[in-house]
Amino acid sequence: IALGAGTTTQVLLGTGVWGNVPTNTAWSLIGNSGTSWTTNFIGTTDNVSFRLRTNNILRMYVDSFSGNVGIGTYTPLAKINIVDENNAGWRYVQYNNGDGANFRNYRARGTIAAPSAILSGDRLACFIAGGYHSGAAFSGLVAGFSIYAAENFTATTLGTYITFTTSQIGTTTGQVERMRISDAGYVGIGTTQN
Repeated sequence: IALGAGTTTQVLLGTGVWGNVPTNTAWSLIGNSGTSWTTNFIGTTDNVSFRLRTNNILRMYVDSFSGNVGIGTYTPLAKINIVDENNAGWRYVQYNNGDGANFRNYRARGTIAAPSAILSGDRLACFIAGGYHSGAAFSGLVAGFSIYAAENFTATTLGTYITFTTSQIGTTTGQVERMRISDAGYVGIGTTQN
């Protein structure tokens, strides 16, 4: 259901919980085809998508089935998927007297309900890039850096190493390792030896 303009509308947020939403043509709750949004939202399936628009432009979309959040897209392909033409990028500003702004990644094997320890060679985090090419498609991931476990993780063993990769001019082979910083701090260029 798309809520009307210029009003404050009560929306059922959960079982027995209502909230006032200033609409201004911005909020939509989208149910399955042929069914009402209220049935989907409070029923056993909870199959309701959510979208936020301002100035008739999509700003945010939450997919009903995957839970993926799209900013600027109706088809988010990851938990957070941003599509933008304004060169805005990411911006995070933090105010405190302690630690600065951080980008933290944590990984475990297993599942949320039953996590298990990281093993040697597991990638903990990465920043990898690709680009659109003349074949009218995005390339694979061609360059970046990654952080790996250098040993099986225990409460007392947490060794890691970092790799840096690039793709060579005139090829389509991406992510060839060019440099590695070992667990001991040694730097190898053109070699994976510690």
